[in-house]
Amino acid sequence: MAEAIQASTSLMTDEDVHAIATYLKSTNGGPAQKPQPIPASDARMKAGAAIYHDTCSACHGGDGKGANQLFPALAGSTIVQQPSAETLARLVLQGSQAVHTPQAKTIPSMPSLGWRLTDEQVAAVLTYVRNSWGNAAPSVGASDIGAQR
Repeated sequence: MAEAIQASTSLMTDEDVHAIATYLKSTNGGPAQKPQPIPASDARMKAGAAIYHDTCSACHGGDGKGANQLFPALAGSTIVQQPSAETLARLVLQGSQAVHTPQAKTIPSMPSLGWRLTDEQVAAVLTYVRNSWGNAAPSVGASDIGAQR
């Protein structure tokens, strides 16, 4: 993705962005009905909340709102709430590095947590993130995470 940003999307003109937005608006979105969030009393949510507090909240905030232009918001994120948790699993397991562009000179990164968290812990924290702060998405299983390792 870094190459795509550096060599392509960061160089887009306003017309390019408008054309992409026009195309995206012309497509059908996903399911209109959101799933119900998993209750905070669920054991996976409790475990995930503890892991999130200890591992993620310093950057993404206790409210999941992140820090503008530095750490992405998890609350209300479409990536967080998409049906598959594969992208999130990869981010947690492998980490991520932002790309330096002329407009975005600060390049924040997310460390890999795959070395430190078990499949069960990653699944719990992702289930928590996907069902907190107004988010609602299917739970994540340890086998889903194991498949990404």
